[in-house]
Amino acid sequence: MSNSGPTSTPMMDQYLRMKKGLPEDVLLFFRLGDFYEMFFEDAKEASSILGLTLTKRHGIPMCGVPHHSAEGYIGRLVKGGKRVAIAEQTTIPQPGKLVERELTRVISAGTLADMNLLDSSRHNYIVALYKDKKHFGLACVDHTTGEFSVAQFEHMDLLLDELSRINPSELLVSDEQTDCFPGAHPTLYYDGYTFLPSTAIPNLLSHFRVHSLDGFGCGEMTAALGASGAVLHYLGYQLRRPTDHLRRISVRATESAVLIDQASQRNLDLVDSRGGVKLSLLGTLDRTSTPMGARKLRDWLLHPLCDLEKLQARQEMISVLLQEPYLMSKLRESLKNVRDMERLTGRISQGAGNAVSYTHLRAHETC
Repeated sequence: MSNSGPTSTPMMDQYLRMKKGLPEDVLLFFRLGDFYEMFFEDAKEASSILGLTLTKRHGIPMCGVPHHSAEGYIGRLVKGGKRVAIAEQTTIPQPGKLVERELTRVISAGTLADMNLLDSSRHNYIVALYKDKKHFGLACVDHTTGEFSVAQFEHMDLLLDELSRINPSELLVSDEQTDCFPGAHPTLYYDGYTFLPSTAIPNLLSHFRVHSLDGFGCGEMTAALGASGAVLHYLGYQLRRPTDHLRRISVRATESAVLIDQASQRNLDLVDSRGGVKLSLLGTLDRTSTPMGARKLRDWLLHPLCDLEKLQARQEMISVLLQEPYLMSKLRESLKNVRDMERLTGRISQGAGNAVSYTHLRAHETC
């Protein structure tokens, strides 16, 4: 992308400066009036994936999409393995003046906000991994719902089993630990200093506005906290995404659940099968009426309880409903009117809500 000759205009210089500050794999959506435009190699890649017409102006390849329908195009690019940066206009266009623009966010597989592009029956996780001298740490964030959880393991195979259950959309590993996780398949090697507990823990304390992480039950889990600091940094600094809705961190229940290894998950067809999800155990059992229920059922199947008291309490609740078919029918009918409140409130809290989002939220408030 050379910047010389007739192509060197103030606007193109602005574009090139923004593009230079982004990782190479990120496509830049550059706002021009009612369109997001892409130039040079970005335009060639995007036009190929999206089936857009590739044009040229002053010898520069370019293509664009209307801003009001950009989410669908962005979703297709992300599903195609790309990340997309958004450069918005921040001043009103005036004759003879360059419009100021600012990089507002980077959209990745783990931060898609369009609920039409997400599978409502499963979480959309970003996971970070970090290894200290004794443990393998894992941090897991669903940016759409605000869920933030951690786990720590003494053996690599236990970590891989949990990773298989989570099935993340993005997997981050320190660029200083590229050989520490054989069997994992990172989508990104991220800045190593962000994983260091000496950096990560102060950042977590500042984010959660606490003096200690002991109250979350993870104060001594240094490997997991290293991963936590990295995923928080990745969301806030590289992706420029809001993180205020990540208000608490929890420890994943690995000790209170039966741990099912990767091979057993596949052989038992728990949530997937060779014939598709419908032929799995999940597909057979899933009669949930809400997206939250579908995600919860998936989690329960992948983490079966081993606490007899909790297991019996769950069975008793199910027994009550089975003995009261009219009550269960009315409950199902009511639940069918419930929207995906976790993702709806998550979207609004991130400033990504639209009129439809607020209308759906208001409908639940007045129920």
